[in-house]
Order: sequence, then structure tokens, then C-alpha cells
Amino acid sequence: RIMRREIRLGILAGMGPRSTSPFIEMVLNECQSQYNAKYDIDYPHIIVYSLPTPFFIDREVDDIELSESIKKGIEHLASTGVDIIAIPCNSAHKYFNKIIQNVNVPVLNIIEETIKIVPDNQKATILATELTMNTNLYQAGLESNGIEYVFKEAWQITVNELITEIKATGASEKAFEIWNVLRDELLSEDVQTIILACTDLSVVANESDDDFLIKDSSKELARRLVEEYVKIK
Repeated sequence: RIMRREIRLGILAGMGPRSTSPFIEMVLNECQSQYNAKYDIDYPHIIVYSLPTPFFIDREVDDIELSESIKKGIEHLASTGVDIIAIPCNSAHKYFNKIIQNVNVPVLNIIEETIKIVPDNQKATILATELTMNTNLYQAGLESNGIEYVFKEAWQITVNELITEIKATGASEKAFEIWNVLRDELLSEDVQTIILACTDLSVVANESDDDFLIKDSSKELARRLVEEYVKIK
């Protein structure tokens, strides 16, 4: 019989390291929900590169050093013969155009994919690293879609503390305590939609939260990755 070519999904992860395994779980869940994957053989070939990068929450990030690190990572991943690449890290997308220059494989853009699913009739906020916030990519996307955006500088301090805690200890009791403080702040400002624009935050924020519509950029990227896989397999 004719052997079909293996379709390989590429995931450039490790930013941060603790967000890698939750993202892979999201991809596998999408395989189940999108095309009823059941047996081991039903799932895609996935090549995961967990890339340690010079990214820091508590100090200045060297843009050139960080972008070069990610660029080398994605070029290495592309060289393994993958058919499509996902980068489950919002901060890395600051350098998106630079890092994909020498890559001849389609690369999904987590920010573009997430903005598409945010409803335009609700007050929204973005929770992300300062690096992602400073790119203004999400804010510009919301504005161009006519979505009301609210954010307070004090929230960023809490978000930084939360991401630092998750990177160090995962979904710890302290991480959930910080998250609950932040939730109360957002509720007090009548925020309706939360965009989780940092893959680390997925471990504490629950999309079934009754008080908010939570749009998780990681989950949307996983959904789109499997959608593309279904198209080409």
C-alpha cells in the first residue's frame, strides 16, 4: 500500500520551561476534540524543542541576545523537517518577523490568532510580561478591532510577581493567592474579557471562571495548530 508522508508539528517551547508540558497537553486535547484521536497512532508526530532563553522578569532583557537565541532555536527546529511551527510564547513574538526570516516553514502567530477570537462588545484587559506589553502588539490589535481596553500600571507589578512565582514553583498555593488578588482588582474595574498573553499564566487561570470570559492565547495557538494539521494530513 502507498505510505503517506508523515506530517510533523514543530513546537518551539521552553519560554518558560514550565509552560511547555501544559501546551503539549492542550495540543493533545485538541486532537481529541477536533478529530476524535483515541489510539496512540491517531496523534501527530510532534517535535518539541525546549529552548532556554536569556529572558528575565526582574531585569533588563538584551533584545539582540534574546532575539538571536530564539532565531537560532526556530532555525534548528525547522531543520528537523517539521511542516508547521508554533511558538507558545507571546514575548518571543516581539521579534516575529526577524526570527522567521530564514525559515521556509509556516509559523503561526499567537498574537494574530488570539486577537481574532476576542469579542468586540466587552471591556478587555491583557495579562502578559512587560516585554509583551511594551511591544503594544495586543493593544494595537484590540484598538483596530474596536475593542475597549483597560489596564492599570499596578496590575503589571502583580502579574510580574505571579509569573515569577509560576516560573519558580509552578501552580503553587502562593501563585493562586496572587492570582486571586489580581482577579479581585480586575472585577473592581468591570473587566469582562481577560486575554492571557503569557503561557505561564495558563496554570492558574481557569477558562471556566464565572466572572470573566478568559481567552487563553496558548489554547488558541494549540487549536489553530491542530486545525492546520487536519488540513494537511
